[in-house]
Amino acid sequence: MKKNDFTTLAVAIIVSALFSFLVSRAFISSPNDRKTQVEVVGPITTDFPAPNKKFFNEQSLNPTLLIEITPNNNPTPFQQSTQ
Repeated sequence: MKKNDFTTLAVAIIVSALFSFLVSRAFISSPNDRKTQVEVVGPITTDFPAPNKKFFNEQSLNPTLLIEITPNNNPTPFQQSTQ
């Protein structure tokens, strides 16, 4: 490379570095601008309030019970019959 090529290359590097610096300053915020307010969560406790008696009482339906509409006497309901 010639001496003139090194000068042109050095100027191009300096100009591109300056341009990159200015563009990054325009788009990337400073640490002072990145501060935000967040909600503070309280500590977890072992206290558990009693459930509402309107929904959880002796007359309520029990959703954990098995509901069977009709009895199923077929031991293999998902296999096709061989007839």
